[in-house]
Amino acid sequence: MPDPDYKALCAELIDALDSGIPAGRIRMSPLVDRARAMLAEPVPVEPVWADIHYVWELEDADGEWQAGGSANSLGDVQREGNRYLQTYSQDGPHKLIIQRHCVNTIEEVTNG
Repeated sequence: MPDPDYKALCAELIDALDSGIPAGRIRMSPLVDRARAMLAEPVPVEPVWADIHYVWELEDADGEWQAGGSANSLGDVQREGNRYLQTYSQDGPHKLIIQRHCVNTIEEVTNG
């Protein structure tokens, strides 16, 4: 999905063209300078779907961490988290939090 700043800039450029400003004047406007600056920025690398995993955490009514886990599929995390939620709910209200994470390897160590 395009960055909202790109969309806003495109809308401003279209408005300038629609208003009847000659193309030569638009080329010399700050809008074009902003567009060139944005186009010169590197495109952010989107996460690869295989690099995404899911985590769950269980908190009690006071927001204290009680349990947690992770898996590569959302369904597995939901099943495991809900199983723990049912067990811990016998001790009072708890909240299950499920998050999606993109994995970026920071360091790899091989011992052999």
